[in-house]
Amino acid sequence: MGKAGVRGVANAAPRNVPALVPLICWLLGLLKGVSQVARVTRWQDGQRRAGTPARRRPGPIRAIGGEALGRRRSGIGNTRSGEPLASAGWRAAVGVGAVLGSEFLLRDVLLPSQPSDAEIRCVIAGEWLTLGGLLCWWVPHVERAPLTSIGAGPFRWRHVWEGVGAFALAVGASAASGKALTAVGLPTARTLQPVLRRYRGSTRAALFITGTVLEEIVYRGYVMDRLIQLTGRPWIAGLIDWLAFSGAHLKFFGPGPTLDVGPLSATLISLYARERTLWPVVVLHGLNDALAFIVAPLLPTPEVPGDHV
Repeated sequence: MGKAGVRGVANAAPRNVPALVPLICWLLGLLKGVSQVARVTRWQDGQRRAGTPARRRPGPIRAIGGEALGRRRSGIGNTRSGEPLASAGWRAAVGVGAVLGSEFLLRDVLLPSQPSDAEIRCVIAGEWLTLGGLLCWWVPHVERAPLTSIGAGPFRWRHVWEGVGAFALAVGASAASGKALTAVGLPTARTLQPVLRRYRGSTRAALFITGTVLEEIVYRGYVMDRLIQLTGRPWIAGLIDWLAFSGAHLKFFGPGPTLDVGPLSATLISLYARERTLWPVVVLHGLNDALAFIVAPLLPTPEVPGDHV
C-alpha cells in the first residue's frame, strides 16, 4: 500500500467521528451478548458433564423467535439436540449484530467518501476476513449449525434460470426507478460509471467478486436467514436486510444511486426468501455486478450534465 493509501485509511476515522457513537453502543451490546453466550455455554457444558439434559435455560433470557428456531431442521436451535432455544437465539442475535457492525465499521467509518484503490482493497480484505471467521468459526463452532443453515445447499441448474429471470425483472424495475429519480432531480446508478472508471481493473474485479459472493453469503445467507429464524416473519427479516444492505452502499454510491439499486435489493431478498438457497441470488447479483463493475466502466458513455455522485 502506498503512503497515500495509508494516510487515507488513517484519516478516515477522524472525518467520521459522529459515526463512532453508534459504533461504541454496538460494541457494548456485542460484549454483553458474547458474555451472555459464554455463560449459557458454560452452563450447558456443566449440564452435559453432570448427565442432565440441557432442556431449560438459566437466568432471565427470553427465547427470541424460539418456535421458529425449533422448526428449522438443519439450522440452529434444533430442539432434538437438547440445546436451549434461548441460547441459540442469543448466538444468532450476537452473530447478526457482529456481522452488521463490522460492515458498518469497514464501509461507513474507515472508508472515506472518495476512496482510493488501496483503501477499497483494505476494506475488501477486512470483509473477507470477517466472512472467514463467520464460516470457519462462528457458524460451525459457536452456533453449532451446518452451512446449509445459511443457504449453502446443493447446486441445481434451475437456479441459473431463476437468477436470470429475476435479473430481467430487476432490470425493468431499475429502469422505472431511474426515470423516477431523474424526474425529481436525483442522480441514478448510471452516474457511477465515470467514478468506477477511475479505479484499476483489479479493484473493479475485487468489487465484482465481493458483491457477487461475499454480500450474498453475508446479507442473504446469514443475516436474512438468522433474522427469519429470530423473528419468524420473512417480511420483517427482508425489510431489515434491505435497510442494512442499502445502508452499506449509501456512502460509496450516494443517495440517488442507492435508491436506484433498491429494486435490485428487493428482488434479491424476495428470491432468497422463496428459495432459501444462495445459488439463484449469486447468479442474479453476479449478472448485475458484471455489468456494473466490468462492462459499464469500459463503455464510452458520456457524462450527463449535472449528474454527479
